[in-house]
Amino acid sequence: MELTNNYNKAVAIPPLFILVLMVSVGPFGDTEYTPSLPSITRDLGVAYSTTQLTMTVYLFGYGISELFYGPLSDRYGRKPIMLIGAAIFIIGSVVCLTSYSIDQLLAGRLVQALGSCAGGVISSAAIRDAFPEDQRAKVFAKRDAAFALAPGLGPIVGSFVDHWFGWHINFLILVILAIILLISVWRFFPETNITPNKDALNYRSLFRNYYFILKDPYFLPYLIVVGLCIGVVYSCLIEAPALVVNILKLTSNWFAAVAGAIVFSFIAGSIVCSLLSNRVSDNLIIMAGLFTMLVGSLLLGLFAKLDNITFVTILFPIMIIFVGVALAVPPAMANALIPFKNITGSASAMMGFIQFVIAGLSTIGISALHDGATTAMPLTFSILSILAIIVFVGFVIARPGRERKTA
Repeated sequence: MELTNNYNKAVAIPPLFILVLMVSVGPFGDTEYTPSLPSITRDLGVAYSTTQLTMTVYLFGYGISELFYGPLSDRYGRKPIMLIGAAIFIIGSVVCLTSYSIDQLLAGRLVQALGSCAGGVISSAAIRDAFPEDQRAKVFAKRDAAFALAPGLGPIVGSFVDHWFGWHINFLILVILAIILLISVWRFFPETNITPNKDALNYRSLFRNYYFILKDPYFLPYLIVVGLCIGVVYSCLIEAPALVVNILKLTSNWFAAVAGAIVFSFIAGSIVCSLLSNRVSDNLIIMAGLFTMLVGSLLLGLFAKLDNITFVTILFPIMIIFVGVALAVPPAMANALIPFKNITGSASAMMGFIQFVIAGLSTIGISALHDGATTAMPLTFSILSILAIIVFVGFVIARPGRERKTA
């Protein structure tokens, strides 16, 4: 299937299944191994807080690589850079699969992150390359449905894999998926960047774009809010398995119920967000989401304080928190990107870098607070929610009407 672009040359349209595969394998791999964290801790003979750092290094690696895949694919083409990213993901997954020390596992997770980031960045660029403007929203919506489900399905699969086969098999699954991705991209993904930009890696233009983006009065505040919300998500994924296995003394496959509840809550929150978007302002929706997160965090803290920790008293507050995350994140991300129509790629790259670095810092925080009891999760969630509210109120709500230059 072909269309004619502005350069009057035929651009092959990539199949939807390839775009979905590219954007979902990485997020699935983000979270699939998280139910195995208690098993990894036991088998490698390290502290649980050390095992949690496998997520921290992944988030930092993912965030940093966000800044480079876009410009590299602008310069050398989408397909070769995507193939390199898939190959790096395979190498990282093999390193994790063969890990019998925490140092090797940490290294493998970092390499995984450097490869898995390519899918999201390059699939977005390919959609902008190949599809007319009036079709892009529909394609993005279909692709992003898979992107939203993948990190939620990861722990559901991973919990059963850990229970029946052991934690190494999680990474064997990722090796297989990464190989399928590599072969599929090589065989079915057409090159959509038919006019490579030789100046795409010019450091002056890159820094000029990033400087312009960061000068915007609202970009950073919105992105800090998003990063803190994403921090709640990943902090939950690395701390909840310890509560389920070590505190409640349940098997790891029970974490599938937690992951399922998270997916359900996120979908419910997204539906509410969509229904409200045409009726109330985005800032009001964001504020409602942040306060919903705080209410869920405080409720979880109350149950911990009363020493009333059961599966239900963990699950119910977590569901409230994730409804809040789903309310706050989409409008915050959309508002952050409003002025940058002509440099959307650079703005998206900076957005990914900021949100994943903040999320990585959040996981460091919960690892530092981890004491083998029940206080780390509600305390971390409450701190992140309060910080998000302070940033949002102080730098967005309290400073309305500031000029946002477009680019």
